[in-house]
Amino acid sequence: MNKKVCFINTVGRAYDYFLKDQLKHLKNSNYDLTFICSDKNDIKSKLEQEIRIIEIPMRRGASITDLIKCTFQFYNHFKKNNYDMVVYSGPNASFYASVAAKLHRIPVRVYSQWGIRYTGNLGITRFIFKLLEKITCICSTIVQPDSKSNLDFGVKEGLYISSKAYVIWNGSAKGIDFNVFDINKKVLWREEIRKKYLISSNDIVVGFVGALRKDKGTNELLRAFKELLSTLESAKLLLIGDKDLYRTVNSELRNWADNSSNVIFCGNTQEVYKYYAAMDIFLFPSYREGFGMGPIEAGAMEIPVVASNIPGPVDSIIDGETGFLVEVKDWVQLKNKLIQLATDVHLRVEIGKNARILIKESFDKDVLMDKYLEDKNRLINSYNSR
Repeated sequence: MNKKVCFINTVGRAYDYFLKDQLKHLKNSNYDLTFICSDKNDIKSKLEQEIRIIEIPMRRGASITDLIKCTFQFYNHFKKNNYDMVVYSGPNASFYASVAAKLHRIPVRVYSQWGIRYTGNLGITRFIFKLLEKITCICSTIVQPDSKSNLDFGVKEGLYISSKAYVIWNGSAKGIDFNVFDINKKVLWREEIRKKYLISSNDIVVGFVGALRKDKGTNELLRAFKELLSTLESAKLLLIGDKDLYRTVNSELRNWADNSSNVIFCGNTQEVYKYYAAMDIFLFPSYREGFGMGPIEAGAMEIPVVASNIPGPVDSIIDGETGFLVEVKDWVQLKNKLIQLATDVHLRVEIGKNARILIKESFDKDVLMDKYLEDKNRLINSYNSR
């Protein structure tokens, strides 16, 4: 009999970016799969046959109404389906699904903890979001953070005991597909993207992939790059990601970036690997992450990384060997490491090559997908043997 599993995330694009390969791997192993999100039109990938997509409207952000309404909707859905396991990610969807699944007594309830939302909050907001996070963890039978540093943080914060949580292999939600991040095509892609944006082959290109907003470190990113222009006036900054919360960035920096010919807004892309190939340096000054795919994606294309010294990046970067770690919100440190890399081609090459070796050994997608399958089989079989 096929194992019946339901995956849940607030947004449909989580299927594209995080879950597509795992669900395909499970389907090929005769799993009966459902994916629930708030808007299936948000999914851009070609959907695998026999994977059901169901919509349950869920708004991002905090809503007392949704706490009740969405939890009730999930409970009704679970009543109509006899799932062996539910797997949820994203703070809102995870709260609704975990509470509903526990009430319905679904045997295996897995919380894919891709980050901890309240770490970026203070005061009463932090208290409320931490309470919701703890309830989600209590209602789950297993918690799976996507980085070892976040696992340690969760235990220290009292979100769960160590025996209830573990990281699959070396972490990350999906690993790196080295057939996609093909280093043999780097020169070709580098030329393609630079030609598209009229960038000289000799210009230093700094890049960032992710949402352009305050808590992703966009203020520090722009300040550091602006200072770099004092040393290398022809340098370019490629910004790949959405601007939904761009308004949270300092207005003076926004105005400067919007009017600078050195700053290029690329929007979202399904071919992010090509954009990494066009870069010389990747910056990742985020305030908080679950794991943070950017550093390992950049490293897979032998691009040196400067990232915040926070849970997530510390799991994928060896400081000084495969990249640099700087203190969160410290744009001066960020600028200094950026200038160091921008003015030393030999250092860029050495660190980039070291990064790819580490990432190939630790975050290969094919190995990770097998680990996910082994874990799902073990969890379901262990319950059925009781």
